[in-house]
Amino acid sequence: MSAAEGSTFRGSLKLDSETMKVRNWWVRDSRIVGNPLSLYLYLLSVDVQEEITIDGARQALGLGADAFVTATRRLEEAGFLERVERPLSEDDAGPGGNRATRSVRYDFHVLDPAQPESRPSNEGTALPAPGPSSTGDPGGSGS
Repeated sequence: MSAAEGSTFRGSLKLDSETMKVRNWWVRDSRIVGNPLSLYLYLLSVDVQEEITIDGARQALGLGADAFVTATRRLEEAGFLERVERPLSEDDAGPGGNRATRSVRYDFHVLDPAQPESRPSNEGTALPAPGPSSTGDPGGSGS
């Protein structure tokens, strides 16, 4: 490019702080498509320092208890989420200092798993890449 052509500079946009990158294989992975993927993307969208409660995540996504449990289980099985059990502490006391009847708490850690070597079962259902044949011309000439 010559100096006469000029240059294009891209500054930081508000959009940059409101978007995220998503691995293509995540949205094609039949193990997590649906509620599990929605939950995973929600967890990734929250600021790293912000603590998310299970009830808060359920409400934000409009998931019932059973749907949430199923989504977390599928994410765990696929390696996207890790459940960590820890004993309840004084900090875990509820309103009025009441402790829950259980003695442990479960925290979830969001993971970034490697892409599985085997292709997810719905990978072959992807739309074809745009090209001359996408015009409907069986000969692929595009005209």
